[in-house]
Amino acid sequence: MIYIAGPLTNADPYIQTRNIDRAQRAYYALLDVGLTGICPHLSGLDPRAFDVSYDRWIANGLAQLDACERIWLLPGWHTSNGALLELAQARRNQQEVYYSFRDLCKRLNRPDGNRWWNDEAEYSIHILA
Repeated sequence: MIYIAGPLTNADPYIQTRNIDRAQRAYYALLDVGLTGICPHLSGLDPRAFDVSYDRWIANGLAQLDACERIWLLPGWHTSNGALLELAQARRNQQEVYYSFRDLCKRLNRPDGNRWWNDEAEYSIHILA
């Protein structure tokens, strides 16, 4: 199982929505090539999720991460306190860490081309934003 990590919350609603959309597309990309993932960003689609404390969400995410073999860090992961905590946990757990869909698919012998995710486009969008 693959844990998807990256920025979620942001004071700017547009950026927060974009973060959630990016993570959703990453999740669908995994499904499209027959992989199983956990995408904590899906909770961000429900406004009630933001009534739960940040610390509770982090604890929940770290528990979910413990059940995974791998973590995929999405563009902007280095700007997210949550993703940094998740990466530290993954390293402590000696889980495989991936920074691109292409490398993840290559390691797992899956095609990396699909309608949901393109590494070059995703990372260039982040750099320009």
